[in-house]
Parts: sequence; C-alpha cells; structure tokens
Amino acid sequence: MPTPVIRVSHLTKRFGAQVVVDDISFEVAAGETLVLLGPSGCGKTTLLKTLNRLIEPDGGTIEFNGREVRQQRPEALRRGIGYVIQQVGLLPHLTVAQNVGVVPGLLGRPAAETAARTTALLNRLHLPAERFGPMLPARELRGQHGAEALGGQVQAVEQRGGAGGGFGGG
Repeated sequence: MPTPVIRVSHLTKRFGAQVVVDDISFEVAAGETLVLLGPSGCGKTTLLKTLNRLIEPDGGTIEFNGREVRQQRPEALRRGIGYVIQQVGLLPHLTVAQNVGVVPGLLGRPAAETAARTTALLNRLHLPAERFGPMLPARELRGQHGAEALGGQVQAVEQRGGAGGGFGGG
C-alpha cells in the first residue's frame, strides 16, 4: 500500500459513559476514497470531527501526511482540511460551487484557481460540476434544484495536497 495520507489508529471517543467511536483504525492513501456509512447516531460525524480536532479523541492517534494532529495547532490543521457539513454549515444564498470556494477565497487564492479546483473536487466526488455547482443548497427537496435532492447526507473531509485534493498551498 502506498504511504497513507490519513492514518487513524485505535481511535476512541466517549461522551460520558457512552462510547461513540470504539477502537477505529483505517488508512487512506493518495487517490483513494473512503466512505463512511452507517445509521444516524452511529458516530460518523464524531469521527470526522476528531480528524480536524473539532472534537478531541479520548484515545488513539490521527496522522495526516505522517504528522500527528495533536502536535499541530488546531487552527493551522483546519486550514489544511476541507470539511463540508450538511445544511447548517452551508450558506443558503450561495451555490454549491460558491460554498466550496468560500475558504480559498478568504485565504486569498486567485478566483480562477479556486474555480478550477472547485470543479475538480465536485467531479471527483461524482457530483458533476456543471449540474451541481450552480445549485443552491437549500432549495425544496422535491425539486431538481437543491443539493439536498442528492438523497442523503454529504460530508467530506479532504486533506489539502496529500490526497490530490484541496486547494494547495499553506
């Protein structure tokens, strides 16, 4: 297996007496895709939030490109990871493509670079940019125009640079 971009080893998270993430281990190499599937409440979101230190794990280790995330400042780590949550984290007045490009814009990335990278990321997630990019995220569910019409929760974490994704740079 190629060198992993993401390595999670024996990750555990508890909220009080309830174990939410229980001894999870996995590796993701550059170019690979990992999908988290499970019923509501099984710990998918908690696992994702531990990757970028929105939630601190109780045990185990998380590495991006060989660096333990707890050895990095949370703010610096988060600047290198794209994390898209459903509904609450999206700006309803912006299109899907504009939502994806918010952080690179704030970081001063050139508009052309941001647009090209946004198109590449949407296509990589099998969300054709020409179809999904212009959609507003909160349109009615029954119509063809809302990103929510994708039929499920879309959450993605992508390490900038390592997995061939993100917006590059520091």
